Amino acid sequence: MPTVGQLLRPVARDETWDFVVINDHTQGPCRNESRRMTQEILVEKYLPLIRQNNAVPIIIETAAYRYEKIVNSEDLGTT
Repeated sequence: MPTVGQLLRPVARDETWDFVVINDHTQGPCRNESRRMTQEILVEKYLPLIRQNNAVPIIIETAAYRYEKIVNSEDLGTT
């Protein structure tokens, strides 16, 4: 499995990324523990690579949702 650095490394040494699109699990930002872990990974792994390439980060976050009978969504409120 490739590392974050391998995935974000430009093909040639003189190439850089213009944009980096980042997406997270829908329910991730809603919970303190998963939000904290995501923030740590962003700062430790992704941010240095984004800065190194002078890239513009584009963060896509979908709204958390709760549907009956979907596992682990009971604490997110009602629809």
